Amino acid sequence: MQTVSVEDNQRTNTAVGRRIREARLEKEYKQKELAEMVKVDPKYLSRIENGHSGISRELLMRIGKILGKGLDYFYLDNPELEEAHALDAEIALKLGKCSKGQKLIISKLIDAILDIPREDLSL
Repeated sequence: MQTVSVEDNQRTNTAVGRRIREARLEKEYKQKELAEMVKVDPKYLSRIENGHSGISRELLMRIGKILGKGLDYFYLDNPELEEAHALDAEIALKLGKCSKGQKLIISKLIDAILDIPREDLSL
């Protein structure tokens, strides 16, 4: 079994906190605004962003949903993966606003698009 050192934990906390801050600033949210949206004390969010406190997966998922980022964004430094997650999150947010009927139409559109050979799609 692999153990995680205190130093590794601190590096992870610092990196995750930095990524939360970057994503928050990208969305132009103040720290207090984001804290209110995810229902945590602004001081606690500050400690997380500064790497002085760890964060639960559940809270990170709530923050990620609001900021349009997947968990991988916070843990991995991979721009391609981040781009894919940003698009997935954007689509998920839009789907969340759709009615059941709209979702059925979208599902059929996706099926139709998936039937088109990739080489025929130029994006």
